[in-house]
Amino acid sequence: MKDIVAWTAMVTGYAQNAKPKEALEVFERMLDSGVGVDEVTLVGVVSACAQLGAAKYAEWVRDIADRSGFDPTKNVVVGSAFIDMYTKCGKLEDAYWVFRGMTERNVFSYSSMIVGFAMHGMWDDVSRVRMLMRKKGFKKNPACSMVEGQKGVIHEFFAGDMNHPKSVEIKKALEDLLARLKHQGYQPNLSSVPYNISDDQKKQLLMAHSEKLALAFGLISSCAGCVIRIVKNLRICEDCHVVMCGASEITGREIIIRDNLRFHHFRDGKCSCGNFWKPPETCCSRTAFPKLHHWMVKIVTHDAKGLGLNSYWGCDALS
Repeated sequence: MKDIVAWTAMVTGYAQNAKPKEALEVFERMLDSGVGVDEVTLVGVVSACAQLGAAKYAEWVRDIADRSGFDPTKNVVVGSAFIDMYTKCGKLEDAYWVFRGMTERNVFSYSSMIVGFAMHGMWDDVSRVRMLMRKKGFKKNPACSMVEGQKGVIHEFFAGDMNHPKSVEIKKALEDLLARLKHQGYQPNLSSVPYNISDDQKKQLLMAHSEKLALAFGLISSCAGCVIRIVKNLRICEDCHVVMCGASEITGREIIIRDNLRFHHFRDGKCSCGNFWKPPETCCSRTAFPKLHHWMVKIVTHDAKGLGLNSYWGCDALS
């Protein structure tokens, strides 16, 4: 008889390897067997629902959380997972409702809200979050990617960092790769940059993302046909995801990236996650969500009056 540990291992394993439907199928069998749900199981299920990006799954898993006694506003791990899921399902108001009510938050909570606002072009709200973030004294983790070189040596790359001994070769290899991709129709996805800056500046930032630098190094330092394995401390952005898909096709390489959420296996122009990176079609603008924008302004007003931020915002940003 399987216990909760065995069931949870299967649910989270499928979710982390971009197999959300399989994760939910196992979870349903787990419920049918009468085994209870714990925090780890629920987070795995929420992650699977987020990958599917459908509002109906969001409501379904929220109902399960309520019946299992997990209030997202009272549990920082569960709440953060729900925020991430709601933003990907186009339910930004629900994401903010959870965030606003949380008694404790972590880096993932803040990052998910920032991404939710940024992916829908709500730059005023992104700026307010960043301002509150600085007031709270939180510091953003710099994006970092690691790739294995010759003789098993691990090479580490930070976003925008060109201090590697082979920086000249890496830059040229990356430029050549992007040129080949553009010839096939690739255009930089500027929405992947959560900053209200010029398009040219966004393109420069995208080119210097750590996983792109790691990929270029992997291409010039390993033999043809070798698998390139990259580990990143943050989530891979949509633009880099597109580049990895294209690179796997035009170079014939298999590329495996482990970001802070799951594994991505790129092969022949496709990813094991089913290329789940498109934002939901729901329009989440200030016009569409006037109440949400009102809440944001109200929070900043409270802060200006010195009423404190502990019950409202924390901070972190994405790169």
